Amino acid sequence: MTTSATGLAATALTATLIVSGFFNVKLNKDLQTTRSGLENTQFQLGTSERESEKIKQEILSHQEEVARLKTEAEEYQEKINRYKQQVGTVGTCLEGVVETINQAGNGDEINAYVTLLRVEEECERAGEIIEAHRNEDNTDGTF
Repeated sequence: MTTSATGLAATALTATLIVSGFFNVKLNKDLQTTRSGLENTQFQLGTSERESEKIKQEILSHQEEVARLKTEAEEYQEKINRYKQQVGTVGTCLEGVVETINQAGNGDEINAYVTLLRVEEECERAGEIIEAHRNEDNTDGTF
């Protein structure tokens, strides 16, 4: 090789090394940026996972509260239904007694007696309901 070819080859090699160095520096910079972005993303993921777990626990807690309230509502509905039935029984008895009194007051003793026989069973149950109510401390809300 000649000196000028050797010089030219050396210059080309030097230029290649310089360009390669720049690419290497840029590649390292890009790699560092990517690593930094990855670390930031991993941190955000960890934070999101903790928040997600917290929200799941809150949902579970709310579901348990809803189940408890649903059970409580069903119990109250049963008490209301029982109360309605008891009020209906007492009402039927009282209506029969009032009808009996009106019939007897109008001199219709036979129909008064028949009406009284018709509501006798309801009146016996009404008496039991009233007696049970008197004996309860009424803390459970039933009649």
